[in-house]
Amino acid sequence: MKKISVFVCSAAILLASCGSPKIGKVVMNDAVDTVSYTMGMARSNGFLPYLVNQMGVDTTYLADFIKGFIEGAQMSEDSGAQLAYFAGLQIGQQEMNEAFTALSSNMFGSESGKLMNKTNYMNGFLDGVQEKTHIVNRPRAEAITDSLFNIFYAEAMESQYGANRDAGREYLAKKAKENGVVATGSGLLYKVLKEGKGAKPKATDKVSVKYRGSLIDGTVFDETSTAISLSLTSVIKGWTEALQLMSVGSKYELYIPYELGYGDSNNGVIQPYSALIFEVELVEIEK
Repeated sequence: MKKISVFVCSAAILLASCGSPKIGKVVMNDAVDTVSYTMGMARSNGFLPYLVNQMGVDTTYLADFIKGFIEGAQMSEDSGAQLAYFAGLQIGQQEMNEAFTALSSNMFGSESGKLMNKTNYMNGFLDGVQEKTHIVNRPRAEAITDSLFNIFYAEAMESQYGANRDAGREYLAKKAKENGVVATGSGLLYKVLKEGKGAKPKATDKVSVKYRGSLIDGTVFDETSTAISLSLTSVIKGWTEALQLMSVGSKYELYIPYELGYGDSNNGVIQPYSALIFEVELVEIEK
């Protein structure tokens, strides 16, 4: 028992020197004291691997975990106070490590490395929680956010992906001059590869199609090996328009400007402002 007591005292001194809260010394005056200590130690069996593997805790910061453990254990038994405290820890971490970073990336562009003012963000968040309006009220804050977010987002999109829009427009302008290419009033271009003799679908129909999609540089981003079913109401605008021009059995090549495609959305291979090329065969109109 003597060795245990000396060890824990030494640990307590070490923690105190690191600025951690104190929990007092181990005493072994009776069986309750003994089982209290040994039960605590038994409960910790396998917990370190759990912290590392399941909770992602870096053992370099084990002293910080111990500090948090002691603070939590010493809190009032008032469940409301405990719930609020731990909610603050969790939400504070989530807001600053996840939401703050993600929102900054969305607004300024993922490649810019630019972040919002962290201190102002935290103050704004907490003022909102406490319904403080000494700087700005919530409706005005939301209106300002929408306006400035859109401005910064547009600037980021232009900086990172404006070249895609320019390249797409140049490609489509050249394609429009080729023999057999037809332009519609919306900006859609298409070329008939095979004209079918069946019925034409309506905007509310479901159809069965085969297709291949590519970028203007030839990169294929999607392709079907067999016919698939889809609704004209659930596809991009360029497809909704084009499919209504096609008779069952037709095969068209579509040249779609970004406005009729995915716009300024980033879909991985399909970057914002990308013009798209599709070879589409209308197999049937589903009943």
